[in-house]
Amino acid sequence: MPEHRAVQGNSPRPASARKRMTQAFTRYNITAHADRDAGNSWLQVNIHGHGLPDAGAPVLTTYVYDFRDDTTFVDQPMEHRPGTWRVTVATGGQERIVFYGQRSDPQTATTQCAAFIAGYCSALRAAAPEVSDESGRTRPEPRPSPREPSYSPPLNSSPYSERTSS
Repeated sequence: MPEHRAVQGNSPRPASARKRMTQAFTRYNITAHADRDAGNSWLQVNIHGHGLPDAGAPVLTTYVYDFRDDTTFVDQPMEHRPGTWRVTVATGGQERIVFYGQRSDPQTATTQCAAFIAGYCSALRAAAPEVSDESGRTRPEPRPSPREPSYSPPLNSSPYSERTSS
């Protein structure tokens, strides 16, 4: 059931993309950290844990890309916007898109994106052996270039498939 919050009397307002994704992440025990700059907003996921990622550690960033306005957002509802979820991974100073969501209803699109992120994080964690640091905490062993799972977006979800002529 979609999340709504009341605004002015009984008229419901759709939940923000951030709230939808945060709720979807609870199923996978994933914590995301919100950030924003210059009118854009996004969520960051520490691939190796729940805190903020260490400098240089791989990080996933997810957001809704609105191709019409050329903006990213998570702090607004997805309804009435031509946006789709995207996920980027940043490793070793390089960032690339690893997931292009498909246009569908907001709940389905969010659920699909959260499932992709959970699988992606699991694959990367499995590929990186853990070591204990001086305090006895277990951490993933740093690797210069972690092997990342490959992902090929469906043919109908390329960055250009959203563009339609007006």
